[in-house]
Amino acid sequence: MELHRFSLEDKIVIAIRRIVRAIELHSQALVSSVGLTAPQLALLKTLAASGEGTPTSLARALKLSQPTVSGIVDRLTARGLVERSRVDRDRRKTTVRLTAEGQRAVAGAPSLLQDRFRRELERLEGWEQTMLLS
Repeated sequence: MELHRFSLEDKIVIAIRRIVRAIELHSQALVSSVGLTAPQLALLKTLAASGEGTPTSLARALKLSQPTVSGIVDRLTARGLVERSRVDRDRRKTTVRLTAEGQRAVAGAPSLLQDRFRRELERLEGWEQTMLLS
C-alpha cells in the first residue's frame, strides 16, 4: 500500500488500525503463551513492583475501574496467582498480593506491549510527543 496517495486523515486512521491490530495480536500471544490477558498480567506486574495493593489503588495504577479490577482479582485468585487478605485495622478493606505461583508467572511473562510503546515514545522529541497527544 502506497501511503503517499492517502490524505492525512486516512494515514492517521491506518496508523490507529495498525496499533489496534498490534494490541490484538499481542493479547492473543499472551493468552496462548502464558494464559493471561494483558490486564491480568499488568495487575500481576503492578503487584510485583509494589508488594501489595488494595483494589482501589490497583484500579488507579492500572487506569481501570474498580469493578474491572475486582473481576481480574477474582480470576487471578481462582488460579492461585494472587491472594486477598483483610486489613487488621479496618476489616472492610482488603489487600491483594502475589502468591509464589503469581511471582513465578510474572518472572516468566513477556513484557507488555504498552512497555514497548512507552520505550518508542521516549525516543521522540518532546514536541513530537505533544503533537501525538493533541
